[in-house]
Amino acid sequence: MKKLILISALVLVGCNNAASGPSPAKMLTYEELSNFDTKCELADQQQALLKSILIRKNFDPDPDNLNDNDRAYNSLLKATLWWYEYRCGNKKQIENNISASVSDSISTPKSSKVKSAVLSNDGCSTRMSIAENEDGTVSSNTLTVCGGEAVPKLPEKVKIGDNILENEVAEIPALNFTYFKHRHSKCRLFRERYMFQNVLQVNHGIICQTDPNMDTWSVVDKW
Repeated sequence: MKKLILISALVLVGCNNAASGPSPAKMLTYEELSNFDTKCELADQQQALLKSILIRKNFDPDPDNLNDNDRAYNSLLKATLWWYEYRCGNKKQIENNISASVSDSISTPKSSKVKSAVLSNDGCSTRMSIAENEDGTVSSNTLTVCGGEAVPKLPEKVKIGDNILENEVAEIPALNFTYFKHRHSKCRLFRERYMFQNVLQVNHGIICQTDPNMDTWSVVDKW
């Protein structure tokens, strides 16, 4: 009788454990994500963890709809995920340059703000941009045009799913090479700058060529 009771108890414990299912993956903090030790040999396991976090976070695909902290976290998370596509698929080329750091190059720094304004004076137009960085430093940039011409407008932002020409979005000069393969398509990273609520925004993303015989590219991701 005691054996039957013991067996029944063990069965109930097993059923309860099975019903509870596996525990959810650890939700990384921004600092933990910044120090995430990416390795090509662990790509499947690490990508699965990061993708599960992305699903649970469920960020809006338009970065302009996120607050500063969520925007920075989403940017670093997506930049780290695309690191595997860019670096592990082209590992031999990247290994020739030990200074390569893709996620640092294509993620938006946390709490970094850039404000821009256009001023007119004596027939000249000046666009001034001031960046307030997390470490307390401030950097600025100005562009002045005189003689009746207006300061060139910054381009409109692109959205995930847009079909564009390749030259409509800028490359990222700091990267070691331009193109990589993603799902058998030729792809590259891009950087865009545009005005949103009178603030200069800097975003990154991925475009892939939809037709190898034409200069037609699709925006597949953005952060």
